[in-house]
Amino acid sequence: MSKLIVYLLIIIFSGMGCVPEKTSDKQDLVKTIPAKKEVKSDEAPKEIEAKSDDSYRIAFYNVENLFDTVDNPQTNDKDFLPGEKLDWTDSKLQQKINKLSKVIKQLGNGALPEILGLCEVENKKVVEALFNYCCKDQYGIVHKDSPDERGIDVALVYDKSKVKIIDQEFLTLDLDGDFTRDILYAKAKINEEIIHLFFNHWPSRRNPANEFKREAAAALLRKKTEEIFAKNKVANIVIMGDFNDEPHNSSIKKVLKAEKLPEENIVNTKLYNLTYTWSDKGEGSYFYDKWNAIDQIIVSGAIMDDSGCKISAQDAKVLKEDWMIFHDKKNDVYKPNKFMNGGTGRVYGGYSDHLPIYVDVRNN
Repeated sequence: MSKLIVYLLIIIFSGMGCVPEKTSDKQDLVKTIPAKKEVKSDEAPKEIEAKSDDSYRIAFYNVENLFDTVDNPQTNDKDFLPGEKLDWTDSKLQQKINKLSKVIKQLGNGALPEILGLCEVENKKVVEALFNYCCKDQYGIVHKDSPDERGIDVALVYDKSKVKIIDQEFLTLDLDGDFTRDILYAKAKINEEIIHLFFNHWPSRRNPANEFKREAAAALLRKKTEEIFAKNKVANIVIMGDFNDEPHNSSIKKVLKAEKLPEENIVNTKLYNLTYTWSDKGEGSYFYDKWNAIDQIIVSGAIMDDSGCKISAQDAKVLKEDWMIFHDKKNDVYKPNKFMNGGTGRVYGGYSDHLPIYVDVRNN
């Protein structure tokens, strides 16, 4: 009799909504692996400062190891396969896509930013999977499999209703048989203005010997910008990416010649690094012992003037929401909330080890 009463009570309370229904896989994380505790609960995103009607947003995001689950014999992707070191499964991939989707929607206040550069994507297929899931808008993709040994690439995703890609090129870095990611170049037209876009992911700084590789990447990028300036001294150029160097490092400051923005006498054909806006405050988009400003926004002087499209230094920002940050209580530091432990495959339930950066471009 007591079992019957309990059974009836369960039915009654279930009808009243007291017993929660199971959420779908797209809404919930797998519960077999405990998630890191975020600073705040995974609440719905709040709107960041909205763009004005006469502006558009250019953003960049290192999404950290967005791999598919299929072996590519041409690259070293073995760790990211089911049953291997990280046991990278379709379920984990979908969880990763779910989490990245939330960040991307936040970048665009619920939609796709007009222009978004990505790095650490394995191929076009995973980029399509991400944007088929997160954005119903009409979008285009610029991508090419790079010669990088790990098989991670740089990609550009854009709103096709607002942006037209006129030309594209992948700049391959020649390092005498040592391969890395291409630099993605795209010439775009938006709001009747031409803008030259570069998205980068330079060689890692984990190996001190890689400094010359980043300087070589900077020289390649500098050469391309000089070619553009030779044809048009008022060219609008925006350079973004994960450079694995700080604004004051040789590759950026001496080789690329990206300067700190002066208070006056801005030169159209010079490159100015807007990253100082946050790096001078000790802030950044990546944390290793301290906040690092390795994700950067660099622009030509021409785009800083009052004619045509315009960018102001204060328009360059890091997207840093509480729900994207993890409190490492052991070391009492705050850092980007990673999706997964890169050594064990344990899912934390975060997003990426980088925060995205963005800048708004206004039309005058």
